[in-house]
Amino acid sequence: GERRSELRRFIFAVQVNFKIISQFPEQGNRLPGYQDLVQVWQSYKAFDESQNVDQVRTVTCRLLSVNLTSVLLSQAQKENRPPDELMLLAVQRLLYGETGRSERIEAAWLLEGAIEYSPYNANLKIAAMLVYAELNATLRSWEFFNDLYLKHIQYESCSYLILPLLRSGGMYNETLSVCQQILGLHRNAEREAADYTVRAMENGTVSKAEEFIVFHREKMKKSLTCLEAKGLVLDAAPLLAED
Repeated sequence: GERRSELRRFIFAVQVNFKIISQFPEQGNRLPGYQDLVQVWQSYKAFDESQNVDQVRTVTCRLLSVNLTSVLLSQAQKENRPPDELMLLAVQRLLYGETGRSERIEAAWLLEGAIEYSPYNANLKIAAMLVYAELNATLRSWEFFNDLYLKHIQYESCSYLILPLLRSGGMYNETLSVCQQILGLHRNAEREAADYTVRAMENGTVSKAEEFIVFHREKMKKSLTCLEAKGLVLDAAPLLAED
């Protein structure tokens, strides 16, 4: 509605402000304070929750022993919420320039609250992963990476986010687990490419067979992520504790 349109306009204005400041860093004091952005986020969150309460009130009347919070969570939309971008901007503003451990802890706290409100926003989880890594809380970063529920080629494409954190955090078992997932994906892709090529040839669609071959040769075979995974297996294997 109108409130959501106002929020989009506000977010756009802040994003433009951030872009201008990135070109003229000496004007950094003109950026809005992160507290102001958090306040707008909290305002919209309260409004959104009040709307949800009205929608589920009839449900809770029928289910006498159901906790209202659990109903709200079950009704939560499985997508990004409108004010999520505000929290990302607030964290960027908080960590702008020289920052210390206290600012990173506050950023992690803000992101935890945002993720609780919008549990399906991948951008919030990635931001939290990076903030916790700077706090040497690699285990929490690993938990957020798993919460992304990446599948197949997405897992390989996003592994660059977590592999350096796991290595620097001393989580060698988890490093090997990620690498094994990547290598397994490539083994399956090679087998499937061969099977699909044969089927395409049997069906007389030579162009499709060529497409499978070219994709595997030009994309999968040249994957730098796969090459990195092989190297990390050799690096981390001697450090792997026996189970």
